[in-house]
Amino acid sequence: MKTNILIIVFLFTVCLTAQEPILDYNPQIFDIELPQGGSSLEYLNISNLGDETLYYTLNLCAGETRNDGREIDDSELTCNQEDFMPGSTVTWIFNLHNNTTDDENFLDVIFYFPEQVVANSAGDFIGGSGGVMEFLPEISTSNMLMWHGEDGEGNGVIHNGDTAVAEINVTIDPCYYEDLDLEYFIYGDNGNVFSGVYTFRTLCIGWCFMSCSSGELEPGESDTIELQFCAGGLGEGLYSAAMIITDSCREQYEIPIYLTVLLVDNDNNNLPVDLIALSNTPNPFNPFTTIFYTTNCSQHVRLSIYNIKGEIIRNLQDGVAPAGEHELVWDGTDASGKQLPSGIYFCNLSTTGQTLSRKLCLLK
Repeated sequence: MKTNILIIVFLFTVCLTAQEPILDYNPQIFDIELPQGGSSLEYLNISNLGDETLYYTLNLCAGETRNDGREIDDSELTCNQEDFMPGSTVTWIFNLHNNTTDDENFLDVIFYFPEQVVANSAGDFIGGSGGVMEFLPEISTSNMLMWHGEDGEGNGVIHNGDTAVAEINVTIDPCYYEDLDLEYFIYGDNGNVFSGVYTFRTLCIGWCFMSCSSGELEPGESDTIELQFCAGGLGEGLYSAAMIITDSCREQYEIPIYLTVLLVDNDNNNLPVDLIALSNTPNPFNPFTTIFYTTNCSQHVRLSIYNIKGEIIRNLQDGVAPAGEHELVWDGTDASGKQLPSGIYFCNLSTTGQTLSRKLCLLK
């Protein structure tokens, strides 16, 4: 009897001391002020204070926090990705789940992508008990994709309880920052139609960019996420967003983000004498764009190109520039002369006391 009591006490103690992964983050809020055309690189630190492996995902939401109410386990359609980077070419893996309650089989599937997404290739839906649901390239377009699958008796090939998988390779417009909605229709062999929208959330909101969207941390480990803020092309005012962190236990943490863009008054005599201005044309461009800048006095100037992760790609100028207007041509290449892919880049112009940033869109 005494032994049984000791065992129970031991198990109870183990249950009390066992920990799940514990997510900790800093800072709790981003409140940034930038002049028009200015930029700033900030950092988010994420740590695992628990005793188990922590998996986390990050999403940027413009304005108020969004909640699409999507429950993955109950959806007809899921994907291995929930977000995207403008200008990227990626392969999305879609899972088609037949969760019907009336033994209806899936016969046809149609995807409608927005015009900002071009489907380069698509595969069959494989995994149905009745066979393969074949992709129909002769009917499909770059934005509308169709699949069909039926057995010899005219029944759909994806039966109740089945999950079929297909891969789709897509290219996303590098100058598109909004969320992408994939509209889908699934046709059953009993005449029912199941429809819905799968939303891919953008990793950038036009003025804030993340270096990554997910991570894995062992106990005691930390990650540092870069956030690039850019006020290029923004008018004076307050801009808001939210970063949503989701952990392994599906707990969500919200970090408010505020960007205040301050008006640059070129007629203000109290401005520094080394005031600079920055612009470029054309934008978007392929592959050449001309960058213009103005200085009010002779000074040291550094003109550099960065990628969306804040990594320097190329220095276009690093030296003394006389007062006046200047222009340089960038051909869309890195420091080694390699042509860069389509996407968003930043042109940063720095002097001793001032930095301006311009968002560049390379579109091929």
